[in-house]
Amino acid sequence: MNRSICITLWAILLTSCSSQSDVFNAPFIPESSTVYRIIDGDTIEVLLKDGTEETVRIIGIDTPEYEECYFDEATMYLRKLISDVEIVLQEQPGDDRDKYDRLLRYVHIDGVDIGLQLLHDGYARNYPWFEHPRAEEYKGVELKAQRVGVGLWGECDS
Repeated sequence: MNRSICITLWAILLTSCSSQSDVFNAPFIPESSTVYRIIDGDTIEVLLKDGTEETVRIIGIDTPEYEECYFDEATMYLRKLISDVEIVLQEQPGDDRDKYDRLLRYVHIDGVDIGLQLLHDGYARNYPWFEHPRAEEYKGVELKAQRVGVGLWGECDS
């Protein structure tokens, strides 16, 4: 009896793990683009190589909203990081757009994950309500920034 329960539980566990890992192991397809507007610390407008204009929400992070503590700093820091350079947008498995019809993408410059950089330097919080392959890494970097008190973690009541 115990053996059959263990086998059943093990089968359920393997089945649930494999379906999620299949989604997270889907290939990433990078796409170069040019930023033409910074909306805030986690949202940009870009011109894709095919001439299409898109609004992009950076995956996995959340920066302060307008009139919140550190909004200006986060927006200016993102502007400093990605203005006048070509960026690479990288898809992630799962949802392609959010409820506001913004493209959901990782943003890279010269191989640097800009979302991770914003977390590391204290300009963003981890966004735990959206599942993505880098979530654990993002959370770890956020916790380090919190402990050190860098950026918004040292300046804002949160």
